[in-house]
Formats: sequence, C-alpha cells, structure tokens
Amino acid sequence: MNSFEVDENGFTEDGYRRLEGSAVPSMYAGNAIGIAVALALLASYYLFFERYVTDFATEIGMVLCVVIAVYIAYLLVSPIVFFRRYRYRIDDDKVEIRRGVFVVSHTLVPIERIHQVEVSQGPINRHFGLADLTMTTAGGVVAIQYLEKPVAEDIAEKLNETVIGILKERSQDVRFHEGPSQRHPRGDPEGPGLRSRVLHGIHEGDGGHVLPGHHRCGDCPVHRGLSPDLEED
Repeated sequence: MNSFEVDENGFTEDGYRRLEGSAVPSMYAGNAIGIAVALALLASYYLFFERYVTDFATEIGMVLCVVIAVYIAYLLVSPIVFFRRYRYRIDDDKVEIRRGVFVVSHTLVPIERIHQVEVSQGPINRHFGLADLTMTTAGGVVAIQYLEKPVAEDIAEKLNETVIGILKERSQDVRFHEGPSQRHPRGDPEGPGLRSRVLHGIHEGDGGHVLPGHHRCGDCPVHRGLSPDLEED
C-alpha cells in the first residue's frame, strides 16, 4: 500500500485524510473559466491586435500560442495531481496539510495559535456541496480546501471547542500561579502589601534596629493586623 492509497474509511496509511472525489469536478469547473479566458485572449490578439503589430507579429503570435497551450495543459492535468497529493490530518494539538502539484508543501498549524475559524463557499463549490475551512493565525491564513460542507462545519466546531478549552486552561493556570498574594486590589503597580513588606523588613532587619520615624515591632500597625493606611489616631 503506497502513501496515496486510502482504506475503506478514506485514510492513507500514515493517518492522513484524503479529499472526496467531488473535489475533482469542482477544480475542473474552476479551471474551465481560466481556459475560456486564455482562449479569449488568444482570439482577441489575432482578430483585433495583430493588424496593428507591424514588427514580429508572427513571432509574438507563436509565443502567445505556446504560453497559452502550456497554461491550458497545466489546468487540465493539475486537478488530478493536486487531488492525489492533497491530504490533511487533525490531531489534538495541530493541523497538518500536505498539498502541491510540482512542489509538495507540508504545513503545520498549532491549534493553540488559531485565532479564527471560518467556513466559506464560492459559487462553484456551493454547486458541488463543498466548502473551504479557513484558519487565521498570527502568522497568516491557512485553509483546508474542497471539504464536504458538513465535514467542514464539524471540523470548525471541534476546533473552536478545542481553542476555547485551551484558553480556559491557560486562564486557570495563570490564576493558580499568581495566587492571592499576586493580586492588586488596591491598584498598586508594585503589588499589594509593598508598605507592609517594607515595614516588616525594617522591624525584622539586622538586630531589630528601627529607623527614625518608625514604630517598634510591638506598636507596628502591620503586626497588630492593621493596614498602615488604616492606623488609628
């Protein structure tokens, strides 16, 4: 079994998921528009512009024909190659996409980096019941293309749930590591209890010496359980 063959569940031997067969006609329908535009440009040259080109008209026409022929050949062959090489896999922590015609790229997207998930349909994909799943991260936009619409919506929902779960875990971890002593209810940028720590340092310093203007430990409002700001007159 080679890496492009799939089992009865649509998975390759390395655990990737292949696209559905309806992706191929959708790609050909989109490429047909490109072929029509290329042929229209070629016809326009010979019908309208060739008469105005006095020098190298024949050579320009030949080059244009070759370029358009190569372009049309690519549009006719690329959907099959693209379909056979395109695969994706979604784990608990990342999304992987392999794609390409001449050069195969391998894209990895950590789920925790995903900011937004969107399911979109163009007119051609809508006709074939397909959709693209677009994931926005800080580094750019990555898409899983030509998914069946219910599959795309299901993946989007699960990715959103996973991202929300990761954010909740991070929030709980931050609160746990900060603890009550790290909170700043009084809005003090240096943290609450700064004056308390300073006074403790004065009274509990070397030999219990007291700087001028400060109470001794027995009279210290901190040691009496009072905030220095609330010391009674």
